[in-house]
Amino acid sequence: MRYAINLNSSAGRWEPGGADFNVLMAYEDLESGKRAKRTYDFLSSHLGHECRFASQMWKLEVLDIPQLLEAAIQDATMADLILISLRNGSALPASTGRWIDTWSSRPRNALALVALFHGMGENSPNTIEARNYLARAAQRGGLEFFAHPDDAAGGHPFGVNQAAPALVGTLTREMPASHWGINE
Repeated sequence: MRYAINLNSSAGRWEPGGADFNVLMAYEDLESGKRAKRTYDFLSSHLGHECRFASQMWKLEVLDIPQLLEAAIQDATMADLILISLRNGSALPASTGRWIDTWSSRPRNALALVALFHGMGENSPNTIEARNYLARAAQRGGLEFFAHPDDAAGGHPFGVNQAAPALVGTLTREMPASHWGINE
């Protein structure tokens, strides 16, 4: 039997046979988009045997367009995981803040918010402010929060820290165990 991850919000548990596991990736530029995609690939390779993955990608600059902002809000409310990938040293755009504030205040499926930062400027005031804002947004929305500052580990999406295993653990902690049987 193959399980798809579907969080039943009222029950707070995973259910077998649900919809695909939807990952929304919001990114600042080409490099941050590639980083988000590598993270998505890492997660799907580690959890793909447990569920079917689906994804949407949004470039943050299009959130200035009202119709696209609303579409991105809808995608975020349907996502099971939200990845936001930014350059270190960049300020969080105002339209990105509006997007986050709107979807985080609506009913949604998301379990976690993942913030990925890359490049120089890990300790810049803008990076610290963006990381703190995203952490507060996750807390307000009752989401797990994971962040990683750079790509220091040679291409691994999370580097060598514990964020990746912790994220995988969060996503699978209540997944039903597979059963072996004659009819499965």
